[in-house]
Amino acid sequence: LALDQSGFNWQPRESNVLKIVSIGRITKFKPYNFGALDVVQSMVEKNIDVHWSIWGHGDESELLEKAIRKRGLSSYVTFHGALPYSKFKEVALDADLFVGMGTAALEAALMGVPTLVALAWSRLGTYGFLHQCPVDSIGEQCTGHEETSLMDIIMSYSGYSVDQRGKIGVLCREAASRKTSDEPAPFDSMFAGALKYPASHAVSLRMTAFGAAQNVWSLV
Repeated sequence: LALDQSGFNWQPRESNVLKIVSIGRITKFKPYNFGALDVVQSMVEKNIDVHWSIWGHGDESELLEKAIRKRGLSSYVTFHGALPYSKFKEVALDADLFVGMGTAALEAALMGVPTLVALAWSRLGTYGFLHQCPVDSIGEQCTGHEETSLMDIIMSYSGYSVDQRGKIGVLCREAASRKTSDEPAPFDSMFAGALKYPASHAVSLRMTAFGAAQNVWSLV
């Protein structure tokens, strides 16, 4: 993907509140937006200070807003609605942690933001941070790879030092740079990815579509 790789300027910071940001469509195949409520509620019950900002639009936007209110999480989860693409960098850089998938996850990681990749059609599923994901996945589920829980990883991350968070950001940035490079992947990596993920051709087509969409994307 031909994404802007000039914004390598995220810096970890001392903070009393873990600031999580998600940017993307609010739709059925991205149920992690609703899983965010499970994570936040559990953290609040454990007296962990957290705030999760969700940006996006889609056919489940109204359901998400209602779910936030119904669960009494309005002080901890904010649904902002559609985000102009021109504001993406500003919003992502304000996060301690980015949670998402697809192009948004790649762009956040390219700025050095620690990026946890959610899985499509899964409320809490993940393979981990971007650098831990299979070569062909930026949110796609891959046969033969073990999933873990967004909740477990975020709980652990909330206790990480500034230095630990910074190192994760660097690893995510390096992984995003590899995924968006013009250089072809080594043959052995491509071969291994094909063995582990039979649908890699479909993923390739999807990523090509992302590249084209990047030229006309005005809202995330």
